[in-house]
Amino acid sequence: MTENNNKILNQTGIVYATDDNYVKHVAVSLVSLYENAKSYELPVVYIIGNHLSKTNINKLDNVANKYGGRVEYLKADEAIEKLPKDVNTANLTVSTYIRLFLAEIIPNNIKKILYLDCDTYICCNILDLLNVDFDGKIIAGIEDTMYPHMKTKIGLHESDRYINAGILLINLEEWRRQNVTKEFIKFIFKFNGSVPHLDQGVINGVFRGQIKYIPLRYNVQSPIFAIHSYKRLLSFHGMTSYYPEEDVKLARKNPAIIHFTSFFTGRPWEKGCLHPLRKLYYDAISKTDYADTSYDRVLPPSRRIRIFCFKYFQPVYFILKRI
Repeated sequence: MTENNNKILNQTGIVYATDDNYVKHVAVSLVSLYENAKSYELPVVYIIGNHLSKTNINKLDNVANKYGGRVEYLKADEAIEKLPKDVNTANLTVSTYIRLFLAEIIPNNIKKILYLDCDTYICCNILDLLNVDFDGKIIAGIEDTMYPHMKTKIGLHESDRYINAGILLINLEEWRRQNVTKEFIKFIFKFNGSVPHLDQGVINGVFRGQIKYIPLRYNVQSPIFAIHSYKRLLSFHGMTSYYPEEDVKLARKNPAIIHFTSFFTGRPWEKGCLHPLRKLYYDAISKTDYADTSYDRVLPPSRRIRIFCFKYFQPVYFILKRI
């Protein structure tokens, strides 16, 4: 490794944030990360734990040790205390807001980070993503399939692009210089603790005009797999523009990072899931200490029927939707 590459690695980090509810998905993501990095060295992986149990820390350590990876654990307690006491978490936990405080949590020598949601699966050489140029922006990521009315609720225009916060490349040095965390807190108070789409809404509202959009294949969410037609993908979300159709096809055929979001597919840890790449998750979890806990829940019959019908009778669904 050259001296320059070593310096870059020492100033770069990969970050997950989790609690005991989602920790096994981090283990799966780590397996996929390490399996695709057997021929090169990775930066240190920081796992920000919200009251993470010692048992689960040991299980994550076992994954890292198996592949010779470097993992460090950080706490977010002090940072989270800056949130309004009545901040809305919807059906999630306060852990979802951790990414707003990365500048305070991550060591000061780290200048750039790749933040990954727990429910991600890496299919690529991650160094390609880490080397993306910010072009003067503070964060980089992919445009989300977001409904126009959700954009206007946080002060954006319907035509504005909207980033998905599940996978973010962050210029942490510039984030700190501009004291972005302070702007996040102000934005949350502006909405009395209830920002539409929680921390993702905060990030989009504060970073408007300061986002670099990268190829869709670096964050392929479930709608890309579930909705078969490009025209229907736009129609379903009320969008007039998005990535070109060829980019969507490439992302579906050759994803760099799969993001197992909730949609008309279910998620791999839900029995009844019909995500086309769910077997990647099952294979990865079999290589962890969570191998005997593949399913967290069984999808209720009504949801399983909706998922089945959406997958196999999609044209009928869109016809009925117009009625």
